[in-house]
Amino acid sequence: MREITVGNLTKGMRYCIKGNIHTPIIGKVYDIKGEMDYSPTWGEQISILESSMNNDLAETDIRGQKYILCKLFPKHVQRMYETLDNPYLALKEGNVKDVATKWIEKFNDTYDKHKAYIDLARYSITDKLIEKIIKYYHEDVDKAVDVVKNHPYDLTIIRGIGWKTADDIALQNGADPYGIDRIETCIKMFLRNQGENGKSFSYSEEIMQELIDKIGEEVPDLNIAEAIHDLQDSQMIVWNKEKTKIGLKWYYDLEYSIAEHLVRLKNAPNKFKYSNWLEIIKKKEKAQGWDYTEQQLEGIKMVLDNQLCCISGYGGTA
Repeated sequence: MREITVGNLTKGMRYCIKGNIHTPIIGKVYDIKGEMDYSPTWGEQISILESSMNNDLAETDIRGQKYILCKLFPKHVQRMYETLDNPYLALKEGNVKDVATKWIEKFNDTYDKHKAYIDLARYSITDKLIEKIIKYYHEDVDKAVDVVKNHPYDLTIIRGIGWKTADDIALQNGADPYGIDRIETCIKMFLRNQGENGKSFSYSEEIMQELIDKIGEEVPDLNIAEAIHDLQDSQMIVWNKEKTKIGLKWYYDLEYSIAEHLVRLKNAPNKFKYSNWLEIIKKKEKAQGWDYTEQQLEGIKMVLDNQLCCISGYGGTA
């Protein structure tokens, strides 16, 4: 047997190693000293003389690197990885210039956002929410701050920001509790939520109850009437034909468009030809081991004969 050094090994080759390593851990690097041996079964292999774990983390061991940094800098790890490609290696190699340059770049890129954090701190808005608002306004920090301070109800157009968040900000800004903007936003948010739950129109009594629940029983009727008038003028809402229900025009237009397409499909020429469908069904029933009910057969025939069908029922019954 001959003693092995790094110089005796070929880079990129796989080697069979024989011996004991105390509790080996997958992904860790080990320093091994050994002798080249030969086995009739395995061929050339290295017999371990000494072994120890290399405590230097590999460049690819990102998980291990993050673990170490979390222990050393628990409050700053996330920011470090947002700023540097590999903060562990930058610190380990003492590349102060690289670290400083990246931090300066990060500071300059986010300086305007820091001003927004300061300006909006009194509203108890989280940094994450501020980031979302700034992103919605295409990184225009001044615009985002202006909306929060002067037009907080406009925030409800941003997905994830609801009535309560916008209303809390507005009231902190000194908004009139019975102001037109507040009433309009309450109505729009109610109708939007109803629409998202499959109800595109709501009775006026339901809207009144929502206003009482959210704003209070003292909300003036004149203000409600003005708010509804403004929403109509801006084409935000529509009445049904009987003037008993109100819905968002967006949902009305969407349903109207769907109805147009359904009518077009229904009236389109049917060029589909078929024959011997019952024979085909019988073969299918025999192959699957059970028969269709009369109702199911009627449904199949209806689909074959019509351009447009509506099939409803419990899951698995159609």
